[in-house]
Amino acid sequence: MLEHTGRVLEGLRKVRGLSREEAAELAGLHPNTIKRVESGCLEASTLVVTMFCAALGCGKVEITSEGFVPSLDGADARERACRIRMMPPARIAWRTGESVAALRADLGLGLRSFADRAGVHYNTVWNLERGLVVPSILTLFRICRAFDIVALDVEGERLTLRSRGASSQ
Repeated sequence: MLEHTGRVLEGLRKVRGLSREEAAELAGLHPNTIKRVESGCLEASTLVVTMFCAALGCGKVEITSEGFVPSLDGADARERACRIRMMPPARIAWRTGESVAALRADLGLGLRSFADRAGVHYNTVWNLERGLVVPSILTLFRICRAFDIVALDVEGERLTLRSRGASSQ
């Protein structure tokens, strides 16, 4: 999953005509972080991947069985990406957790049941829902796959988890 997501991000960076250094500057990251994410050897936080995607102009991410696939499609992709880049890191963490909490509430699952189904520790979910931690992309991927989430989308300042057959979660 990490390698697949890294290859996709590297391809998008190249489509945008950005060097690693330029992408790193836009994302507020170190060029070595960009290199490690692209090579798939870094289990980056969702914050790092979110900032990288925003720097590339991606406001939506599709989720496949292989990993995350950020999208450059859509007239408002750059506008969404700009909104993400303007968010402080704590706001991104809060919005991610808020979306996971809303998903869990919509499913009517308790904390432990949700965590067990996603294959993560319930303390991780508890901390995530409160915006106290930013999950790794593997943790978020486990949650998305367990609950058939097919896209992450930024609407205003809210991260929306879209499941198959549902307009939003």
